Amino acid sequence: MVMSSSPTQAQSSSQHVNSASETTPLLNNAPDASDGSTGDIRPWYRRPSPLHVVLPLVGTVFSYSVSLVPIQQFMLMYLCGRYLAVKEGQAGTAALGSILSSDSINDLPSFAKCREIPDVQALAAKWQMILTLSTSVPALLATPLIGALSDRAGRKPVFFLPILSGLIGSLAILAVAQFDFGLWILILVHLLQGCMGGDLAIVMITFAYIADVTTAETRSKVFVTIEALTFISFTIGPYCGGVLTRVLPSGVIGVVYVTIIGQLLTVVYVTLCLPESLTPPKRSVTDPGLSTPAAKPSVLATLISFGPVVRVVSKPPRIYLLSLVFITSTCVGGIALFFYYASYRFGWDAYDEGVFMLYASGTRVFWMMGIATILYKVFAGERHGESETETSLRKVRLDVRIVRIGMLVLAGGWILLGLASASWMVYAVTFWNGIGTLAKPTIRSLLSRSVPPALQGRLFSTIQVTDQVATIFSNLVFPPIWAASVGGPYPGLFLQIIGGLFCIAAFIACAFIKVGDIANGFHGNIPVSVDAEKGTEEVVLDAETDGGERDAENAAA
Repeated sequence: MVMSSSPTQAQSSSQHVNSASETTPLLNNAPDASDGSTGDIRPWYRRPSPLHVVLPLVGTVFSYSVSLVPIQQFMLMYLCGRYLAVKEGQAGTAALGSILSSDSINDLPSFAKCREIPDVQALAAKWQMILTLSTSVPALLATPLIGALSDRAGRKPVFFLPILSGLIGSLAILAVAQFDFGLWILILVHLLQGCMGGDLAIVMITFAYIADVTTAETRSKVFVTIEALTFISFTIGPYCGGVLTRVLPSGVIGVVYVTIIGQLLTVVYVTLCLPESLTPPKRSVTDPGLSTPAAKPSVLATLISFGPVVRVVSKPPRIYLLSLVFITSTCVGGIALFFYYASYRFGWDAYDEGVFMLYASGTRVFWMMGIATILYKVFAGERHGESETETSLRKVRLDVRIVRIGMLVLAGGWILLGLASASWMVYAVTFWNGIGTLAKPTIRSLLSRSVPPALQGRLFSTIQVTDQVATIFSNLVFPPIWAASVGGPYPGLFLQIIGGLFCIAAFIACAFIKVGDIANGFHGNIPVSVDAEKGTEEVVLDAETDGGERDAENAAA
């Protein structure tokens, strides 16, 4: 972060390069020819575009999700086997659920028997909490470094981290299931996964990649499309995993082998086919004599440069948008227990859960790629005789309404899910909950327009850190609630609490997020300069900049 000593310095520094604005394409290789071309002589399939990240994103998410529910079923059966062994006096000296125990259960009991035992359900929730926290806590510390590293070293190298993270997680399950390792190995592996950003750090890197290769005007639509593809991958995977548990001779463990194959194929694609989206900033044409190669800032300097992002997102309305990210991610952490709830309440196994998630995916695609596309075309498309400012303002107004409606729908929907007494009720409520899935990518889009291109990676790592903090919080809250209520008259209590959190989010969205505040808080208010000698982009923040931004926000209010 550069602190300019005077308004004159801030103005002179911005003369070397155009400042980022709402209508400026967020590309470091922006068009520089009179015909609008980028000067990139590579074939079209080697030029970075949102299409290039679809395969690694879908491949990673699908590989993760195809084994997600089978692994939960495996853990329930594995812990049930140990529970029954203790009851029958066949266990060793280690206490049930002990981290240090190396006991292995090769002959798993039936799932139908295990799912009905409240103590086993509570034990499974305990272990899910332990493993999730083992990933989330180190990921909270590693995510800022990964985001900064992606801004410094490029997006492509960082893509390998979440892919390899998922691979070692799959190998750890095999170690427990087939090679007589105890559950302690999962603790170590999840700690390592957290240091690599976790399995789903792929989402953070993907959105940073997309921010490099899209304009501000098209980004919301691209984000919604990518979010829809993520949902498709995340929900088709469990269905396929459920089918495989019934088809493969080795059941849930055979699914893990399928996952490993998918993860290896994704590594090959990223290595051979994925083009880098982040290129060094171009030197000013007014300095033709410069011939030294562009120098990259140090890692320490890159980490310190999180300061501009923090200062930007800590101001209204961005802080309110970030609070919605936190609440939504907290609720998602609680939803991870839904398989245990459905198995106990409705008798669902991995296949039934997979069918449900496939249906949920279909409803989300209907809302995100069907209804959302119509909404943006009708209410946010360009109109004859309308200025760019008016079009942009109309689009922001639509985005804000989508966020508000989404939070309200999710609040009511999850409360109703906690009261559902039959499977068909779950399906009916889930369809209407699909409206709420439009909210999260829209929030990301609004936040991405709050910082210039040089800070996009750090912005999305900040969002990822928020996700990790929310995950830690949710895993300290929801598993104990499920463990305490599973044998009582209100097993859906944690779902109703999720609905209550969305009520808080709806209040924030309706009371504090204003269209005028967002329209005057775009990254165009943040001066960006390029040091031609160093080849680096820097954000210029000073008292005058902050004051000008406050004046704009006050005027909008």
